[in-house]
Amino acid sequence: MTDEKLASLASLPNHVHSFSLDVKQGTLIEATRPTQAQAQAQPLYTIVKDVGTLLARQWPAEETPVKMRSVTVAFGDRTISATVSEDKVYVMERD
Repeated sequence: MTDEKLASLASLPNHVHSFSLDVKQGTLIEATRPTQAQAQAQPLYTIVKDVGTLLARQWPAEETPVKMRSVTVAFGDRTISATVSEDKVYVMERD
């Protein structure tokens, strides 16, 4: 794995898989399980983008800009967290 942040996610307890996306396009950059990441990449990118859009609507541009940092979705016994950095979105699924 070439991305140090992605490698550190993979070492966390209960890690199932993780991947990174391009922050502007949502394209898959790197993954611990490429096939699974490919199936989840676009839906998760859409969730992150939609939440960011909804937050931007809550605070008009003339106010202090709010920048979304992360989104977590929990279902059943799994949690998927997406964290936005300058140029990537890091996604991790945990048990």
